[in-house]
Amino acid sequence: MDIEKQIEYWKSGADEDFNAARSLMAQKTIEKVIKNYLKAVRGAGIHASRAVLFGSHARGRADQWNDIDLVVIAPELECPADRRLVSKLWVLRAYTDSRIEPIPCG
Repeated sequence: MDIEKQIEYWKSGADEDFNAARSLMAQKTIEKVIKNYLKAVRGAGIHASRAVLFGSHARGRADQWNDIDLVVIAPELECPADRRLVSKLWVLRAYTDSRIEPIPCG
């Protein structure tokens, strides 16, 4: 098979191994994005103990246009959370990855 046909074959998604590899790469990328975001959150003084991914990325059905739904768990975010801290979560996403949609949780 010549290279042009091989590229078209891969693009078509007909190769299961290629699709699995592409999915694994996407998962690794999302993990890196989340880790970078949590590092920024902690650096901003919010003691996030963990985060929970949900939505299309968690189900493995996301494409390049989907947001990254993330519950950020930190004691400072206990209800009622300080509005400035919630705003900070949203500002930090602009500096790390704007696809992140943070949901505060205490």
